[in-house]
Parts: sequence; C-alpha cells; structure tokens
Amino acid sequence: MAYDNSNVKPPIIDLLYPSEEQRRACLKRKAQIEQLPTEFEKDLMLAQLSEQLTPHNQYKMTAILGELCDDISVAEYRLDIIDDLLADSALTTTLRKVVDKMLVNDRTNIYKLTTPDSFTVLDTALTAFESYCECMEILHKLYEEKSSSIRSAGLKKLFDFFEGHYNSKHYKKLKAESEELRSAMTGKIRSATIGINFDENLVPISMGLVGFSDKMYEDSGTVIDSNFKLYGYKK
Repeated sequence: MAYDNSNVKPPIIDLLYPSEEQRRACLKRKAQIEQLPTEFEKDLMLAQLSEQLTPHNQYKMTAILGELCDDISVAEYRLDIIDDLLADSALTTTLRKVVDKMLVNDRTNIYKLTTPDSFTVLDTALTAFESYCECMEILHKLYEEKSSSIRSAGLKKLFDFFEGHYNSKHYKKLKAESEELRSAMTGKIRSATIGINFDENLVPISMGLVGFSDKMYEDSGTVIDSNFKLYGYKK
C-alpha cells in the first residue's frame, strides 16, 4: 500500500507547486499512482537522470521527478522556473554553487553542532555559521544583479525569502557576532574560562567553554586555598 504523503509539511520554498492546495492534490494523486505498476519510471530513466543531476540524495531526486502532474498551471509554474534558469547561465551556476555549499555545510558542520565544549567544536560551529552567511551574501549579490531579469513566480518567491532573512536584525546580529568571534579566535587568545557541572557526588558530568581572554590567567592559588580564605582559615 502506498504512503499518502499529501499531509506532509510543505517545504519553506516550493519550486514544484504554485500553491499549497495544488501541492496536496498532486501528492495525493502520486500516492494513488504508486499503487499501480511503476514501469514508467524505468521507461523515462528517472534513476539515471537523477544520477546526472546530483551526486547526493538521488533517491529523493527520483521521487521528485516522479511527481508527474496534469495540472496546467503547475506545469507552467515549473516551466517558467526552467526558462529563467536556461536564459541565464550565470544564475544557474551561482544557484548550483550555493546549493552545493549548503549541502556540504550540512554534512560537515551543521549535523555536528552541539554546545561548544572545546575550541575544536567551537570552530566547527563557527565555520557552519560562516558558511551560511557566505551563502546569504552570494544570494543577495545575485539578486541585486539579476532581479530585473527574473520572470518566474517560483524564483521570485525563492529570492524574496532569502532577502527577507538577509535584511532581518537576526541575520545582521549573527553575521556581526560570527565575524567578531572569528577575529578573536585568530587573534591572541591567552586564556579560557571553562565551566564544569557536577552531580551530587561532585563527579563531573559536563563541561563547556564559558569565555576567553587575550590576557594570561593569573594564578590566585589552589581551590583549597580559596576555601581556606572563604572560611577564614590561615595556613
């Protein structure tokens, strides 16, 4: 029995369907088609085509190519996007570059993000944010150069989405803080403050990087010395 994915959460930017209603209708139809023989996928060589289109997520690409639709407005929506991409090779090349960079960033950095507990993990997290910011800057520059020549509703929605994030205070803050942190990490770090969590038996259970400084840490005595001072004891 085929899985009815008509209620699956829609993508943030949909380049396949002009409206949510049309997306659900087509996916429901696809679920029904999947109950029938799927020789058409072999006849159309969708798997081979997927291999040519992308080196990653080929199964997902084959599934997308199999989302056949007899809705004229959906077909026109998709063809308009293709027309824009075919009309400007620079647009296509840059978008492919950004997508590839995002995929690499997901595999090498984003999936590894945790609470930074070392400079290595902190650098991985920072690299992920820097890569994201670089993609945003590339897309913004591309939109400035190509906005007047983009005709399709799909690509307009795509760029409107990224431009909205690019102009948001959250992105500006992320970009500024990433640049500041990278500058600090490549500068002269002389000391770091580490926070350690203990259980009721004083067994360390977790730790994290609290901060860093360009000044050397000045030894103020041992923990025992500090406790002596706290309770008024003298050596």
